Amino acid sequence: MKKCILAILALILTGFLVPSLSRADVTVTPSSANVVRGQTSTVVITYRFSNIINPSGAGGATGSMISPEGLFVAGGALIERNNLPLTAMITGGIGTVTETVVMPVKIMERVIQQGTAQFSYSRTFTSVTQGAINVARVILSVSGETGGTLGIRYLSLHFGNGRAETTVMKYATDLKAYADISYNGSGL
Repeated sequence: MKKCILAILALILTGFLVPSLSRADVTVTPSSANVVRGQTSTVVITYRFSNIINPSGAGGATGSMISPEGLFVAGGALIERNNLPLTAMITGGIGTVTETVVMPVKIMERVIQQGTAQFSYSRTFTSVTQGAINVARVILSVSGETGGTLGIRYLSLHFGNGRAETTVMKYATDLKAYADISYNGSGL
């Protein structure tokens, strides 16, 4: 009799718990990026959610995936928190949300103090209604000026007279302009 009651109790609890454990997949773009030491860096991250099913198992879920904060971690140690919450709207079992993460110089310096040049930025997304929990992570590497994304730091235009303005004669064919550009990173 005790075994029968325990079996019934287990089935009842399973009936309540299993539907709340929905499956969900999250893909992060980019999966890794370089950040430049000694200057504030920005990384645009896109989170794509898919295969989020209803607790009943019938079709794609509708609702939201919520992350209260982002975490910067290096060598197992928490470096900094990004306290801005992020919400992805889910329709038909899929959804996308984009985040622009700004990393001040102090984050890169703390990473270097940990004795590494690699760290991660992660977010834990949860769905209260669906019970799905997903951790999304981007691997970041601290690099020199040429390792980051292309950024123009300084731009100056001038003419042959060294000034930003000049007098141009009518029908002149030998007009030349010069640009002084200071940049860091590479790519387009």
